[in-house]
Amino acid sequence: MAGSRGRSRRPSGPILGALGIFGSLTCSAAMTAAAFGIGGAAVGATGGMAAMSDAAGQATATGPIDAVVAFLVWAGPAILLLSLIAMGAATLTRRRAAAGLVLVAGVVLFWGMYLQPALSVMFVSIAAGLAALVVAYVWTGAGRAPARQP
Repeated sequence: MAGSRGRSRRPSGPILGALGIFGSLTCSAAMTAAAFGIGGAAVGATGGMAAMSDAAGQATATGPIDAVVAFLVWAGPAILLLSLIAMGAATLTRRRAAAGLVLVAGVVLFWGMYLQPALSVMFVSIAAGLAALVVAYVWTGAGRAPARQP
């Protein structure tokens, strides 16, 4: 294996990046669904997004979709954190500067979904955070396999 320097090149970047974006999209979709009353968490009546984490555990799910949304709202912070770690690992393997963009996007997403009460701010932060993650993913070329050297 001349020229490989003892390292095997596995395509972990594309897989981690895709998992990171998928996890962030899942959390965003669950919070948006809960904001519209799907999942038994009537957010508008319970005090906004910051109170939804408490309300999700007490909500009564009436069907399988409600149960899935209620679970995703309950597990959302952990899912988002793990997906951001995966996305950060994917960008660190390709372009270290993009890791800062992933960090900022993660802070915006987490704050907008879980730490503030206004629905309009939540929607804007989801759009901005997801857009920043996609930019980092494309910027690093995490969706492309590395070019093979002859």
